[in-house]
Amino acid sequence: MAAVKKELCEGQSEQQKETSHLSSSLISTLPQLQEVQQEWEQLLAQQRSLQDAFDQLQAKAKFEADQSRQQLEDKQQDVTAQQAQITVSQLLFKPTKPCFSVKDIQSLPVSFV
Repeated sequence: MAAVKKELCEGQSEQQKETSHLSSSLISTLPQLQEVQQEWEQLLAQQRSLQDAFDQLQAKAKFEADQSRQQLEDKQQDVTAQQAQITVSQLLFKPTKPCFSVKDIQSLPVSFV
């Protein structure tokens, strides 16, 4: 019975040492875990900030692209309208066959020329 009691006491002593060691490990790990958690939260905040900046830049780029596209369409419409005006002007002011030939003009008396 004494041997069993001694073995039981040794087992309890070993268990207390292991519990003490695990407790110390846990205590030293908790600050590290808190530090990692704090770094993680900072990274999340940075990620949100970067995402916001990206979203703003993307919205600005889309706005500017839409504005440029509209300006290009306006310019294309202006060019088309000007081309139409030129075509109409060319048709309206197309030179007709002259009434007089160069010989007729040269044969006129000098007082008319």
